[in-house]
Amino acid sequence: WTNSFGEKLHFDQVVRYELDASITEAACGGTHRLFGLTWAYHLHLKNGGKKEGVWKDVETKLDEYKTLAKKLQNRDGTLSTDYFKGVGENPDPSARISTTGHIIEWLALAMTDDELRSPWMQNAVNELVKLILDLPPLADGGSLYHAAHGLHLYHERVFGTPAPYLP
Repeated sequence: WTNSFGEKLHFDQVVRYELDASITEAACGGTHRLFGLTWAYHLHLKNGGKKEGVWKDVETKLDEYKTLAKKLQNRDGTLSTDYFKGVGENPDPSARISTTGHIIEWLALAMTDDELRSPWMQNAVNELVKLILDLPPLADGGSLYHAAHGLHLYHERVFGTPAPYLP
């Protein structure tokens, strides 16, 4: 397509731009950028695309950040409150719901079925659920949305059916 500057762009160029941009400086610690890259990657493969060129680079970047999420996991099972910048153990439950929820939301899309069933991921999901159940209503609905969406995606992937809705 042609952008507002009159430049002709191909989808691979847009993907390369996102891939080369900073993950940790993007919205919500980079989880939104990773989610977008993962979504585009899956659509590319679904439509017969190959794991070559920019798409091989996307696969490598996603694997790198999956490994980093695990490496930065807190002792209690939550994921880093500094997202992918380093270890982060902010004691505020709202911060833990926000960061763990965002990262799980992305991982539920990016991981293989076996990876989703790994003990470290199950631990992260269990801790997120406990945080949500133990916390009074959140002022930040966006954090809860991403956490709930991540848990929903995880449930669908692990159990093969949509998560049941509560009355």
